[in-house]
Amino acid sequence: MKKLYYSILLLAFANVLIGQNTITGTISGTDDGEPLIGANVLVAGTSDGAIADFDGTFTLSTNKSFPLDIVVSFVGYKTKTITVSNGNAIDINLDSGTLLTDEVVISASRRAEKLQEAPAAVSVISAKDVSASGGSVAPVRALINTPGVELAPDRSKNQLSLER
Repeated sequence: MKKLYYSILLLAFANVLIGQNTITGTISGTDDGEPLIGANVLVAGTSDGAIADFDGTFTLSTNKSFPLDIVVSFVGYKTKTITVSNGNAIDINLDSGTLLTDEVVISASRRAEKLQEAPAAVSVISAKDVSASGGSVAPVRALINTPGVELAPDRSKNQLSLER
């Protein structure tokens, strides 16, 4: 009985130990070399993932065997896919990129409405306008020249107030 118990226990631990591969590394931006805090690292095709800490370092454990593809992403940067062939530490540099999306309509009504059917004046800020105004650095700059929108600096709170 004791032999059976130890055999089952050994098989259970062997399955766990054999199936784990660990990937470690550091994620930083190409422009300034600063660590990207909170960058996502996923093993392609699985839900195995990790998040970079305050130093930009991450540790990822997966059951997939080497070589495997990992997908690294961060808001405001281009997503990168990297093939990892062993467990050595890797350094990943992400290129900055602009986030271009469709137009966003902000309205004060409680129902969805089309741009042409809006009962009030509507201003449209396209993804191209946001990109031209500074992209991911300061997208609020696109609001400065928008008709009907006034930005009033509130020096006491160190912020901008949106007035209509």
